Amino acid sequence: MRRLVLLSIAGALALAAAIVLFTYLYERPTILRVAVVRGSEDQEIMTAAAQDFVHERETIHLSLVPVDSLAATATALEHGRADLAIVRSDVEMPTNGQTVLIMRKSAGLFLTSSGSGIGSVADLRGKKIGIVHDPMLSHAANLNLLNTTLAQYDIPESAVGTVALSIEQIEKALTNKEVDAVLAFGMPGSDKLSEAVAAVTRASGGKIIFISVPEAEGIAQRSPNYESVEIVRGLFPGIAPQPTKSFHTLGVSTRLVARSTLSDTVVGDLTRILLAARPRIALRVPVAARIVAPETDKGAVLPVHPGAAAYLDDEAESFFDKYSDAFYIGAMILSVFGSAIAALASRVSQMQREGTGEAIRRLLDILREAREADHTSELDLLEREADVILAQSLSAKGSSGPDLGALSLAVDQVRHAIEERRKVLLASPKAVFEPRLIPKI
Repeated sequence: MRRLVLLSIAGALALAAAIVLFTYLYERPTILRVAVVRGSEDQEIMTAAAQDFVHERETIHLSLVPVDSLAATATALEHGRADLAIVRSDVEMPTNGQTVLIMRKSAGLFLTSSGSGIGSVADLRGKKIGIVHDPMLSHAANLNLLNTTLAQYDIPESAVGTVALSIEQIEKALTNKEVDAVLAFGMPGSDKLSEAVAAVTRASGGKIIFISVPEAEGIAQRSPNYESVEIVRGLFPGIAPQPTKSFHTLGVSTRLVARSTLSDTVVGDLTRILLAARPRIALRVPVAARIVAPETDKGAVLPVHPGAAAYLDDEAESFFDKYSDAFYIGAMILSVFGSAIAALASRVSQMQREGTGEAIRRLLDILREAREADHTSELDLLEREADVILAQSLSAKGSSGPDLGALSLAVDQVRHAIEERRKVLLASPKAVFEPRLIPKI
């Protein structure tokens, strides 16, 4: 019985240790490596996010993996050096990446002066275009956007000249007729795009022309890495806010993507935590306010990670939902296990009680035989048998106090009876000291 008690205690301690270990592993923060372009706004956002997650004791922590370009972030994800990456939809999207959040949407803005003779994209044939260079992005990325736009109007790449410009060079290049139009790239309303618009405005004497891409939606349908972006009226401030009417142009999205094999639970938690932390992060890095949730269409060419989609569609499972079956099964197993132990303990206890009862019955027989013994040798054998019964009963595990008390009382009675009978036989001149056969124990 004592062994069963010890086993039960050991089992309970093991179960408690397993619960503690599970709780520790569940509560321990998950560390995710995120690839970002070194020195970019994305690195600033993710640094602020990582610090916020630690301060708020979130279940997810971020470890930054700085790289040299957006193409390198995709490569880091594909080669397993990162769990997350910030990529641009038109720059080598990783094959194993799925969208978590849209960090921002950027537009390609075609600008020129009223005296250039350019009023539409089709008029760019034979012209020279200055592509405003982004130090955080390769010149080829914006050149691809230009060529994609020109292809919509059957303008071959060779029919248009291009030159890379910095924002500081825009005004001079337009004034000196070094370029006929400018392609600036950035978030609508951002400082960089506003500076480019201001430079073209100065070069054109305030007579700036915004060249729309009305077929942007059609281009996006054919090339899903691009999308149509609306430039709203009055987006750019000034004496006369520009543009004077809203129009559409071609743009791209910068996305936080996760490995497709990353746990749905982890990605769902990351989505929730990032969206909740967005206002705090935006206080330190204003561009973080541009972070938005992606569309969760199941047939999207740039698919959303199932974990993010489940959270955004309010279909994320709670902890109990995910592990309820395990809880029920575990409770059933523990119930069956407990019942089995209880039944076994009851059976063993019953067997022990039966063994003690049998010993007491034999002691009562010895008591009777001692009172009827005719030889002292018989008494010696009976006394020895009583001692053996007592020793065996005391060495048996699990014997209860009442059982041992009854046994001790029976042994005392046997010894008393043997002593009294021995006195009688020794006092009698007819006492015989030859033993007779006594049943074996």
